[in-house]
Amino acid sequence: MIFHAGFRFNENFLKLGELSLLITEKSIKLESFQLYAMKSLIPWNKFVKGISGEFRLGLEEHYDKELKNHLAMNASGGIGLTKKISTDINTYLLINGGLGYGKSRFYLYLYPEVGATIYEIMNMKTTLSYKYVYNQLGSNDFYHNFDITQSVFWHKKYKLSATFEHRFNNCCSNNAYELMFHVYF
Repeated sequence: MIFHAGFRFNENFLKLGELSLLITEKSIKLESFQLYAMKSLIPWNKFVKGISGEFRLGLEEHYDKELKNHLAMNASGGIGLTKKISTDINTYLLINGGLGYGKSRFYLYLYPEVGATIYEIMNMKTTLSYKYVYNQLGSNDFYHNFDITQSVFWHKKYKLSATFEHRFNNCCSNNAYELMFHVYF
């Protein structure tokens, strides 16, 4: 079950029990299971003085030095600020960190994030983000993660989104493409 509320002045979401499966011709693989996830990007102003934040608890893919994905238990979160730079554009900065368990070991990791949300005509939205991820899977290494998502909303209950994600470090890079249809309860 996913609860989502998006407004022109801020972005909020709450996910309870989100399951993601990767289905190929040869197998069905658990990609992620978010027991609880929330993100709140409230623009800062002198009246509201909003603090933005994020928290996630569940199973998700983490990446090693060669950018190969591994399923890991995860508890992560952070705080930051969101700034409205025009009527239809918000930018944000979050300082995030987490505790993971993958490849038979516990590890701490960091992933500061900057991004922007652009509200467009006809119930469309573009989200851009960049994360610098350090020490996932206890690698003592980093990778860069760029993400762009285009979304179209229908009747406040349905959303179609397309995402392009690019990860790279000193030795490797990979791309991910995703097309998702969301139904909100």
